[in-house]
Amino acid sequence: MIFFRLTFMHKRLFLKLYLLLIFLSGCSSSAPLNSERIAQRYGSYGIEILFAGDQQRISNLYSEANGRKTMRTLALVEFTAADAPEIANEHGQVLGGGSIGAVFKDAGWTIDKGASRYCLSKTDRESLPELERMGIPHPAALATRIYVFHVRKGTVSIDYATITEIYHPDYVQADANLDDC
Repeated sequence: MIFFRLTFMHKRLFLKLYLLLIFLSGCSSSAPLNSERIAQRYGSYGIEILFAGDQQRISNLYSEANGRKTMRTLALVEFTAADAPEIANEHGQVLGGGSIGAVFKDAGWTIDKGASRYCLSKTDRESLPELERMGIPHPAALATRIYVFHVRKGTVSIDYATITEIYHPDYVQADANLDDC
C-alpha cells in the first residue's frame, strides 16, 4: 500500500514538473522568431510594410525566390503601448519598417508571446486583398495565430502589441478542427 501511494505521489509530482516545463518552454524567448523561421525554411526573408499608423501596422513577411516575393505571413498589428517611453526607440524602428521581434531582440528585450489563440481565417479577395501576395486560390481557410507581444527588460514589462498572423498554407497548414476566427 505504501509503495502504491509513493508511486502515485511521484506520478503527480512528475506530471506537475512536466506541465511546468511545457509552460515555461512556451514563454521562452529562445524560440525562433517568425522572421527567423521563414528565413530558415525558405532561404530568405523580407518585410514589406503595407500600412503603418500610430496604432496599427499591416506587414507582408515574405520569402523570395527567382525574383518573386511570396507572402508567408500577413501580420496585422495593433500597438497597445506605442506611447511607452521605455520603448520609444524600438517603436520608432518598428514604425520605420523594422521587424518587431528582431528590433526588440536586438535591443536586448526578452520576448514573450504568451497564450496564443489559433483559429481559421476564411478569406476571399474582397475582405483581405493583401493576401493576393500569397499567390494561392481564394476563398481559402488559412491558419491564424492571435497573441499579445510582451517584452521585458530588467523591471520593465510591457504588453507592446496584439498581433494577428495569417499564414500561407505552405508555411503553416490549417488544422480543420480549428474554430473560425
